[in-house]
This record gives sequence, structure tokens and C-alpha cells, in this order.
Amino acid sequence: MEENRQATDFDRQVVEMLTLATEYFRFLESLENVSKTDFQQFILKMSALLYVKGLMFPETEQPDESGNERFVTEEEWENIFNAIRAKLETDDNFADIESPENEEIIKASLAELLADVYQDMKDFALLLTKPTQTAYDNAVYGIKQLFKSHWGIRLLTVQKVLHSRVYPEPGSNIEIDW
Repeated sequence: MEENRQATDFDRQVVEMLTLATEYFRFLESLENVSKTDFQQFILKMSALLYVKGLMFPETEQPDESGNERFVTEEEWENIFNAIRAKLETDDNFADIESPENEEIIKASLAELLADVYQDMKDFALLLTKPTQTAYDNAVYGIKQLFKSHWGIRLLTVQKVLHSRVYPEPGSNIEIDW
């Protein structure tokens, strides 16, 4: 009975992540009629939901990597990147610290971070549609590993930047001319 409940909980976690991932990448694929304000509000909400889901997503054993595939092409990534950059206009770029060890300030792009997350979410969703257990196992394992190494930190950065732009503190509008 306990094993059956764990399997059901696990399947629920996968379905919830798939639902959020699909909503995220479909939204980014249809930005033409979305206002900049609505875009920012959606990304703030969705990035928080995806991050929490990534934290809660179960760890699995590393599967046979023969079923691992990537689907998003460089052209698709660039199309999403350009659509986001066009939506954000001058609000795309921000100053960031490269790493805690190297405190060099660099020019960063919200569009780049969001397009990277798009790739991970869409690859996860498309891999789950493959009719093999190996593909399923790779999708589930991969999305958690990518959360820890790739898309999790990108979402936190996006949240910090967008939060400060949507809810600015009075007197904190420091502009950097790139």
C-alpha cells in the first residue's frame, strides 16, 4: 500500500511539473498579443511556481542515458530569445555579478535566462511524450538535475530583477547605461 501511494505521489509530481513546463513554454511561444506588463506579471508568478516545483521534485537514480534527447533547436531558442527581448525592449539588460567568487559586474539578459529555461522545460515535456520508459526516466532525472545546475538559478535571477522592476523601492531607480 505504501509503495503504491509513493508511486501515485511521484506521478502527481511529474504531472504537475509537466503542466507548469507546458504552460511556460506555450506562453513564450505566443507573446505577440501580450503586453509588457502582463508578460512581466506572468513570468514573476510562473518563475516562482516552477522554482518551488523544482525544489519539491523528487530525486531519482540516473537512468540509462540512451533514452536522453534534446529537442529545442538553436533556431527555436533564438526565436524565443528575440521575442522576449523585443517584448522587454530596454528592460532586457541588467547588471549582474558573475559569481560570488568573482565579483566582476557583467551585462546580463533576461531574454537569455528565460530562453534557457524555455529549452529545459520544452525538452522535458517533449521527452515525456516519447513512448518508452527510458525516455520517461531520463526526463524525470534530467529536469531535477537541470534544476540544480541550470534553470533553478536562472529563475531566481529573473525573479530578483523583475521583482525590483515591477515593485521598485522609492528612490531606487539606478540606471546603468550599457
